[in-house]
Amino acid sequence: MDYSSKVYSGKSYGSKNKLIAIISLCVLTVIIAISIIIKVMGDNQGYRTITVVDVSGTVAVVKDGIEYGAYEGMHLEEGHEIITSGNSYVRLVLDGNKYIKLEEGSKLVFETLGLLGSGKTKLCLERGSITNELVTPLNQDEEYIIHTPNAILAVRGTFFRVDLNTNSTGELIADVVTYGGKVATKRVFPDGEIIEEDVLVEAGKKACINMDTDKTYFVVEGTKLEDTDEDKDKEKTENIVIEDISNDDLVDIYFASKNGHEVFVSEDEAKEKIEERNISIDEYVPVYEKTKEVLEQIDEGIKYEKNKVVNHKVYA
Repeated sequence: MDYSSKVYSGKSYGSKNKLIAIISLCVLTVIIAISIIIKVMGDNQGYRTITVVDVSGTVAVVKDGIEYGAYEGMHLEEGHEIITSGNSYVRLVLDGNKYIKLEEGSKLVFETLGLLGSGKTKLCLERGSITNELVTPLNQDEEYIIHTPNAILAVRGTFFRVDLNTNSTGELIADVVTYGGKVATKRVFPDGEIIEEDVLVEAGKKACINMDTDKTYFVVEGTKLEDTDEDKDKEKTENIVIEDISNDDLVDIYFASKNGHEVFVSEDEAKEKIEERNISIDEYVPVYEKTKEVLEQIDEGIKYEKNKVVNHKVYA
């Protein structure tokens, strides 16, 4: 009897059993991994995107150093930058109920959009002006934050604008104007330090945040408020003067009020001011209607022509 042959065969059977066990373990691991991926994808069906719904003038989108012309129906993702030239603007929509207008001479970076269902939004305004209208109040676990070089603005269900300007001495000024809801502001110092104390800018109020080479201040009626006990007790916001509101924003406010958004003036008051200024409201299309039109065309698979010339203004 050939014992060596039997011993060899035994080793062979053992090796086969080990191989089968390893393969089974690998298959099980793959199945578990796929299950986890399916679960994650079930909770988050892809990445959130911002959709361009109106373009006027020259608007550029930059990603990884490559520049594209913005066009209606274009989807923008996390990491994209959008830049408006002079006499230009772009309107955007996120989640179907968050409307953004970036005005001329502005630059906005989509810092964080995250996955669908995450509700985490962080936008960085590097220069220029932006208007945000969040029609539906955010859920408790949602975030909508605007970063500027000298302030962090956190909102829930809010309609507000931010203007970044530089004064004659080179100091950066951020004006925060709240038309509806509330905006919680935090100051950011030149060295990156963030002052955690919130200052609320409520509907009908505005705040001016001034950053020089050393510090960041709230400015009220032209006076910088120092971080002293006396100044800490002073009001850091002022009332909006409706006469100072631009025609474009006044139309935005009117349409927002008609759309059911609570703003600091009534629909009738806004309409009265529009008539006083002889603004022809018929020349404007509410952004809600324009957004619905663009999203429906996207759903129908209609391809949009890049750099489309828009012959009328679109307002919120």
